[in-house]
Amino acid sequence: MINNLLKLYLLTFGINVYGVDVLGFSLTIPTIVVLTLVLYSIPNRKMKTNIAVPLFVFIGFCFVSTILYHDIGFIYSLGMLTAMALPLVFEYEERDLVGFEKYLRYGFILTLPIVAYDLGVTFLGLEPLEAYVPFFRKATNSPLSSYFGYYRVKSTFTEPSYYGIYLCTLLYIGLKSKAPSRYLWVIFGVILATVSLTAVVISGFIFAHWAYSNGRIGFRYVLLFVAILLFLPAGFDLIINRITETFSSISSSSFEGSEGVRANSIFVMFNYLNEGGVKQFFLGEGYSHYDKWLIERFKGNPLIGYSRGQIFNAFAVVGLSVGVLGLLLYLNLLFRLSLDSKFNRFEIGLHAAIQFSLAFIVSYLFWGVLILIGLSNAHSRFKQLKNHPHDR
Repeated sequence: MINNLLKLYLLTFGINVYGVDVLGFSLTIPTIVVLTLVLYSIPNRKMKTNIAVPLFVFIGFCFVSTILYHDIGFIYSLGMLTAMALPLVFEYEERDLVGFEKYLRYGFILTLPIVAYDLGVTFLGLEPLEAYVPFFRKATNSPLSSYFGYYRVKSTFTEPSYYGIYLCTLLYIGLKSKAPSRYLWVIFGVILATVSLTAVVISGFIFAHWAYSNGRIGFRYVLLFVAILLFLPAGFDLIINRITETFSSISSSSFEGSEGVRANSIFVMFNYLNEGGVKQFFLGEGYSHYDKWLIERFKGNPLIGYSRGQIFNAFAVVGLSVGVLGLLLYLNLLFRLSLDSKFNRFEIGLHAAIQFSLAFIVSYLFWGVLILIGLSNAHSRFKQLKNHPHDR
């Protein structure tokens, strides 16, 4: 049962990164919810207490610190957060992960038709998919999209960094597990096609770590770096302009534009903690209530994303929501994950870097990156033990 659910999870992961919208709620966790319920229903399913305890302490603090000052409307979101993170705390058996690598690749392949169509939108002037497909929320004259649809996909690269982060996760897993070079080439090519600065930077970190860990760089991976250099002239202006805008926004404390919002999100949190009283400093605005403070603080300037309650940094989201105490508990969770046998410190550090581009901690992608890497590491250990039984 677990194996079949994990296969479904891997197959649908890339599509669900876009986000499913049902009756106005962003239900980006269909397979995670089912998987969690099944894991709980199986007798003797082991939990890793070194992860479960700090996770439950953090979630419990979010609940207690928020229920003191707000109604229970946040419970739905906190329940979704719990369901998304819980698969991290369970132990998986070898039979659970049969076919892991194959279905992970199949999930990526399922996204490629959307990628191909998006390139047509970008370079051939095709109509966005929402004009034809009734399951996109903004689909023209389609009642289906009002009740059920994908809430970010206009065409794939409307949110290039989200899809790019998913691709970088596959790239890291593929390099570590020595996946076929053709598969890695395709992943890397799509990363370049997204023209996502986030994805390009993260993939650079991944290649640098891979080269350092292996002591040398294989010829075919040198070619991948050359591919970056050859590609950059096509997207040179966009990439360079975004880098320039990011540093300019930080140096001038400018909040305008997407780069200004991303670059200064962490500083907004610092200002919030510095300007507030004792309650604000230690407990924050309350879980899922940070957007109201942002709207009030930055109202009157529609060019600033903060004025719409948006902030693109997971650490800032936690700090604004549950204050310094909640932020420390959250950092403790990440630290505990870095000490667990499922992960190494680079992987947790990579996820921490990704959090500087993710706006929501309640998202399929946010916890899914850790789940995919953890499952991949467990699968690799099972393969190693099978090939070298004396290591048991």
